[in-house]
Amino acid sequence: EEGELELRGVNVIDSYLGKPDATAAAFDADGWFATGDLAEADGEGNYYYRARMDDALRVRGFLVAPPEIEAAIQAHPAVEAAAVVGVPHDRHGEVPVAFVVADDAVDEAELRDFLDGRLADYKVPAAIYSVEDFPRTEGPHGAKVRKGELRELAVERFVD
Repeated sequence: EEGELELRGVNVIDSYLGKPDATAAAFDADGWFATGDLAEADGEGNYYYRARMDDALRVRGFLVAPPEIEAAIQAHPAVEAAAVVGVPHDRHGEVPVAFVVADDAVDEAELRDFLDGRLADYKVPAAIYSVEDFPRTEGPHGAKVRKGELRELAVERFVD
């Protein structure tokens, strides 16, 4: 079952220093801390990180983790990198849209055929755009893709 990972215990913070509003938003009445991470439990006591909740897409009522779609796209031999963002959709809530950096110009239809059977149909991107590179920003942990900019670009380009 996928959902937001919540933690409670002596090793978990009990508040944000000097931020009572953030503390109230992050903790419930029983002391459970909402991490902001989408995770999946396997029924055997194991939990698997999927994405930040802010990055997760709500497609046809399902929470979808963009890294899962990105990994499936990147399995194609011509694709160097992929980034997936959500675009608002009248019927489905959101739909995934992918941006790919590829060695060769990869045809969108070819990538769709490649993803058929690798992903559930609602996870297959509604549009796939080739780009030379992703907009990035440098941070303490290396370069980070600016998905907000990609989301804006996807909204501009995407036509249902």
